[in-house]
Amino acid sequence: MINTYRTADEADRDKAQLVELFEALHASPSVLRRNDDGLWTQRGRPGCYISTWGNGKGWQLVVAPEDEISPLQWTWFKKRLPFCEVTQDGDSEGCFRLSRLPTAAEAEVIRDIIGIRKRMDLSAEAQAERTARLPRRGTG
Repeated sequence: MINTYRTADEADRDKAQLVELFEALHASPSVLRRNDDGLWTQRGRPGCYISTWGNGKGWQLVVAPEDEISPLQWTWFKKRLPFCEVTQDGDSEGCFRLSRLPTAAEAEVIRDIIGIRKRMDLSAEAQAERTARLPRRGTG
């Protein structure tokens, strides 16, 4: 894995900024990870992800699905993200810039377009029940 960052502190700041968006998106914990270049991202469906914009104030939404979408579907994605600035506009893929944290409704749209799963909200009782069903170490 290549390291995109100059320092560990730079990587930590980038991750912290992504965590802020991660919380606003109410995203599943599995989406936050480093890519092959060592860059912190929130990964969605193949070819779609979110990274920081690089200025410490915004995020980049990359929509370039491996299972190509139609130009019409791309047009609808742009219409559904009016709160983002289109920075790359291809025929059926592109990039957006998000300059602020999204509202709950906007977060739902972002999760849908990027393909990010929503975090499950479990009550303390449900979490305890789920943990109790896990196999214990050292038992058959």
